[in-house]
Amino acid sequence: MRDADLRCFFVLLLDACFSSPGYGLTLVAESTSGALLSAELIAKEGQVPEEIGAKVAELLCEEIARGGVCDSAHQSLLLLLMILCPEDVSKVRLGALTPYTIESLRLYKEIFGVTFKLKPDATNNTIIASCLGIGFKNLTRRIA
Repeated sequence: MRDADLRCFFVLLLDACFSSPGYGLTLVAESTSGALLSAELIAKEGQVPEEIGAKVAELLCEEIARGGVCDSAHQSLLLLLMILCPEDVSKVRLGALTPYTIESLRLYKEIFGVTFKLKPDATNNTIIASCLGIGFKNLTRRIA
């Protein structure tokens, strides 16, 4: 691409961005142990930015209060990665399980045949989830 083409593309991209009526906000908090917790929200028509900011801050505080090493939106992804790990036991501390995560656990058992051991930790209202990985390998990967 030539410089003129790049400038035209950039201007068109900016026009498309600024003509969008919507906006959103994502907040991320990092714990002292390095865990990242996040909350996000997309504004509805007529909502002011201050309202969105206050609501997202409230959602982030709820995520922090839940405990665990990942936010509720990513619990099922973390559990899936534990299933695909090498044939070894994986453990993770999660906050209260969301309905989506519970349904994902049912699907994972049906698809992969893996059952998680869920042990409540009453000291901080979290759950320790553990499973044995299936040792998934990418068979199409070339060995150099």
